[in-house]
Amino acid sequence: MEYKVSILCMMNLTISGKQNIEFYLLMVGLGAAEAYKYKHISLGVFESLHYDLSMIVLIDEYQLSKDLREIVFQGMGMEDIVDAAEWFEDFDWESHLRDAIDYLELDCISRLMEPSYHTCINDFTLFDVPNTDSVEHLYISFVSHYSFEQIMMIFMLGYTVFLIELGEYCTDAFDSFKRNYLTNLRAINRGESEVLSEALELFDSCDNGNDFLSNKRQQLWLRKISIDLRGHFFRLKESSMRYRSEKGLVYYRRPKETILN
Repeated sequence: MEYKVSILCMMNLTISGKQNIEFYLLMVGLGAAEAYKYKHISLGVFESLHYDLSMIVLIDEYQLSKDLREIVFQGMGMEDIVDAAEWFEDFDWESHLRDAIDYLELDCISRLMEPSYHTCINDFTLFDVPNTDSVEHLYISFVSHYSFEQIMMIFMLGYTVFLIELGEYCTDAFDSFKRNYLTNLRAINRGESEVLSEALELFDSCDNGNDFLSNKRQQLWLRKISIDLRGHFFRLKESSMRYRSEKGLVYYRRPKETILN
């Protein structure tokens, strides 16, 4: 089944197909985990992006993978580790939290590498006509440009981490990512956001080349890009995201909680 998402207007997307919906959600979850691991977003923002009971409701509504459901519950458990620090004086909560996030990322990545998602890796796009033959659609709405920008940044970060883990198989997947996602996102951004524009420019420096070390060099560039993408979150001064799963997925801002840690 092809992965197709259409942009209905600047702030609306439609994802067709169960595997494709899971692919998108796993990438957002991976990006949120990576940003939180390096303390570039707070626990509240981490949870607001993906690891919330509202996501469980959506997974059940669309009858998505039990593994995806378990990953969301894993992320929700981070709060318990942080809370334990208040109850146990000698509890090394930071070490436990770091291990838990690493475990969460590995679960996301290993799931994304499963054969059922191979088509998504090769043909992934966020901005195309949806597959109308599919009975499964996830409608995504962004209440503001800021919510759109934040989710796109989280998605890019997750995808970058995933590409790094692909190792020698990264080149073709990265070419597809640039062609099907980055090019189209750059076209619709229209210079409205300096932060997002600069994030997109990071990928222009990644050289594929043809020599025997080109693949390794590309992975090193992607590692640098992931560091820069994490740093871009310090420049996002808008509120954290919340979402509703009623008739799709609606991202909106919470006025009292900043994305900054």
